[in-house]
Amino acid sequence: MIPEFRTRATPRLPVSLSVTYSNEGEMVRDVVSNLGGGGLFIRTTRPLPIGTPIEMAIQLGDETLKQKGRITWARGLPIDGMGVRFDDPIDPRLTALVAAKKTENP
Repeated sequence: MIPEFRTRATPRLPVSLSVTYSNEGEMVRDVVSNLGGGGLFIRTTRPLPIGTPIEMAIQLGDETLKQKGRITWARGLPIDGMGVRFDDPIDPRLTALVAAKKTENP
């Protein structure tokens, strides 16, 4: 099967946010290194298989935001991680963070 390549509808911007999710029944804590209106990138040495649904708890200051998505791609070295496309509309607080980051990184 040939993977389907898509271009992003919204740009991703650099962030550093703690994220927790389940991987093979174990709760894992990793870092979100970029974020956009349509998805994010999680740095991890144990990416989930492409197509896997994921429920994330993203730490934003004192708040924990719940966001659902699906793994759309994964890669190994030199930057281990996985790309996640949001299934649900992005949490408004994440939208505000993206807007603030756009102002910082025009």
